Amino acid sequence: MDQSDIAVRDRQVEVLAGAVERLQAALARAQASGAAAATAVLEWEALFDALPDAVAVIDHEHRIIRMNRVMAARLKIRREEAVGRLCHELVHASGAPPAFCPHALALQDGQSHAAEIYEPALDGFFLVTASPLLDAAGRPAATVHVIRQVAG
Repeated sequence: MDQSDIAVRDRQVEVLAGAVERLQAALARAQASGAAAATAVLEWEALFDALPDAVAVIDHEHRIIRMNRVMAARLKIRREEAVGRLCHELVHASGAPPAFCPHALALQDGQSHAAEIYEPALDGFFLVTASPLLDAAGRPAATVHVIRQVAG
């Protein structure tokens, strides 16, 4: 091996070592970012469950995406059992959403809507607010339902 071959090899080793260092740094950033994301998810879930009102996220087909512990307790159901079920079937024991449904209205116009209702299944009067969650194109894709008991 002559001097020029050694110089080329040494340069290749330097380039490769630099690439490995950059890859290791990127991996460390990704791991830190992943840990930060996991922490953010845990914090969000703790906040969601700490709310005193019943809260549910409902998709454009009226299916429950998630609910907090208060909502699950009110319905006397485990959260896992509620996910994917139709809100109007689970909450109102109805085959269709009620005419006043704030969720349907919020999906139609992209605005928050509220209704005060009496719900026998939950044994009380409630203020139900549905606020739209927008997709990447800015269209309502789901709503956040906040259900606050006002009398019972």
